[in-house]
Formats: sequence, structure tokens, C-alpha cells
Amino acid sequence: MFCRLCRQHKPAPKKGRANRAFVEVGAVIYRKDYLERHIIMELHQDSIRCQASLASGISVINSFEPTIVLEHEAVIGGFKCLYWLVKNELAHHTNYPKLLSLAELLGCDYFRKLKIDRRNNYRSHRIIDDMLEVLAEVIEEPILTKIKSSQGISLEVDETTDVSVGRQLDLHVRSIDKEGHVFNHFLDLVPIADGKADTIVAAVKNVILKKGLPRERLYGLRTDGAAVMTGNYLMLM
Repeated sequence: MFCRLCRQHKPAPKKGRANRAFVEVGAVIYRKDYLERHIIMELHQDSIRCQASLASGISVINSFEPTIVLEHEAVIGGFKCLYWLVKNELAHHTNYPKLLSLAELLGCDYFRKLKIDRRNNYRSHRIIDDMLEVLAEVIEEPILTKIKSSQGISLEVDETTDVSVGRQLDLHVRSIDKEGHVFNHFLDLVPIADGKADTIVAAVKNVILKKGLPRERLYGLRTDGAAVMTGNYLMLM
């Protein structure tokens, strides 16, 4: 994500690194507070003053509204389009650029703000993957909070393969709330090098630590009964 105003005027860095987020390199954090922090920085304020000096009668506020604000709206719109594709189980890498182009044809002009130049247009596979990670974190956060407050949890573990026949470990977690209702949630899908017991144990441990699950309230493990899942040395704690 870039700031059009700062890229246009490019104030010289007074201190710190020369490759600045929003200017020389694209910012990869999409939180609103991160954008607001850039707006009040001296770097951006210098760009506003430069723009204001070029066009008499244009207020300072109006000078950055067409840049950061509209680009922020466009990024949010891009997230909504990507979420719709994923929610409907459509191929996001191929359909996301087409969906944005369709939205532009239907009158959503602010998507044009995402086209910085030929290489930076918010349509590459890399930026789509980054946006998916952001969406996943936003969706996952309240679910993990609910799981961590549970009176007891258990894991469901199974091995599977993807379309390239690469091994993966599919993990689900079951939790119970204060009223005794049981919930089942997808937890993670982890690539593994092989199907050995040690590899599976290490992968499960990493997921438990990464997600911050309460191990002291982990009471059960459900598998398909394979030897590598139920052997004598399968220790999660």
C-alpha cells in the first residue's frame, strides 16, 4: 500500500531508513490506526504543504483526502471482494483481479486508486496471499478468544494431502462454554514432511503454542486410530 501524495512529492528523509513505508516501499499493514499514524507524521505533512503550494485555494485536508482516505476505502473494498470469493469457495488468485475490474465497470471508481503503477496494482498473487492472512487473523481472533476461555478442549487430528500430493495435517478443536454447549472449530492446516509420529507430534505442539491454546485444559485427542496417532510415545505435553 502506497501514499500517492508522498510518492508524488517524496520529501527527503531527515532521519531513519531511506526505504520508507508508503513511499519507497509498500506498507503491508492494513490496520486503520497504521494509516492514521502515517497521516499525522511529519513526512506526510510535508507532502501536504507541497501539494497545497501547487494549487491555491485547496485546503490542507482536501489535499490528502483523494490519496490516503480514498486508497484506504479501496483497500477495504478489495478485502470485501476477496472475502466474498473465499466465502463462496471460488478461485481467488484468478478471479480477484477480474472481480475488481468488474466492480470498476459497474462504477466503483475508487478501485482505480489501487493502481499505483504497472507493477504495484494490488492484484498480484503475493498481495492476495498477504490479504488472505490478514482476513484469517481477523476471523480467527474472536474464535481463539472463545476457545481459550473454554472449560475444556480437545483436538481432532487427521492426515491428508493437497492436489500436489503433499502431506498436510488437519487440526480441529472442540471446546465447551459455560452453559455446556460444545463447539467444533477448524484450527489449522499444517504442511508436514512425512507421516512419522515424531513429525506429527512436533507439528501439533507447534500449533498449540502458536495459537496459545490452554494446555492445562486439553483433555482429549481424537484421531482415525492409525498407529502413528495412538502409539505409546505420542506425548503432547
